[in-house]
Amino acid sequence: MSDYLFTYGTLRKGFPNPFADILEQEAQHLGSAKIPGLLFEIKQYPGAIYLPKCLYHISGDLFRLNDPEHTLSSLDSYEQVGTYLPQPNEYIRTTIPLNWQAQTLQVWIYLYHWSLADKQWIPDGDYLNFITDHGLF
Repeated sequence: MSDYLFTYGTLRKGFPNPFADILEQEAQHLGSAKIPGLLFEIKQYPGAIYLPKCLYHISGDLFRLNDPEHTLSSLDSYEQVGTYLPQPNEYIRTTIPLNWQAQTLQVWIYLYHWSLADKQWIPDGDYLNFITDHGLF
């Protein structure tokens, strides 16, 4: 199981959210990172689509989890990911490769899994910029 987690929205470092606080306590923040893909505004929270060959990037934070199984279980509850919930889940938790300081890490990420038909694309890929620019933060 990977020890790394990439966050791009309400779980980012400094976001006023109890689950972001859990990450602060149960993980080491390694710094800012980017992945290729597209970011969308869903309903006052973002959804990411990972696209390995995309020219656009999603900005976020990289964490090393102290106890991945425990922390991811808590975050799965927050993201409403699990087979016990109505399917398909809005998000899926999966691993993707992330280039970090001259190495490629396999990182956990919560990717959006529902239709994006009526969702607003966030061209700069940075949810913190988006919510600040729109007076949501």
